[in-house]
Amino acid sequence: MKKILLSLLVVVSMFCLTACDSSSESVDNLLTALQEEKIVDTDLTLVDKVSKIGTTLFYSQTTYYIYENNNNELIAINYDTDISSKNEYDYSVAIYYDVSINNVEYLDDDTTLESYYSYQDGKKSEYNKYNLEDKIEYLVYESKPLFSKTKYKIRKAN
Repeated sequence: MKKILLSLLVVVSMFCLTACDSSSESVDNLLTALQEEKIVDTDLTLVDKVSKIGTTLFYSQTTYYIYENNNNELIAINYDTDISSKNEYDYSVAIYYDVSINNVEYLDDDTTLESYYSYQDGKKSEYNKYNLEDKIEYLVYESKPLFSKTKYKIRKAN
């Protein structure tokens, strides 16, 4: 009986820890809201998606969406859902306005590490291919009025 309870506790803990990344629909909606608020350019093109994977005691994943504007400048955005009921906001968004590309060695498919970076093209590396600088964080409050589309209120974090 104790083994079953312990197994269930591990499964629930893993689910809670991996629920931090936003769904693709939420990502699209949040990007649109950021563009409408003129926080990011409207001419962004998604060029890569990098996930930092941690496989130590519990599995964890943090995803950064890498966008390019018409001036060939890169920005990265991390969209996190708030899974803690202690906070009043629904999402936190970290935007990195000064992104550059690092030279990294890609890992072989049979290489296993406790933490690594995974890219949209399926490649993996020990270190992040992107240098993320000049971070600004925002808190996003979501409201769903009756018979209306979801609305977002965005506030710069302290």
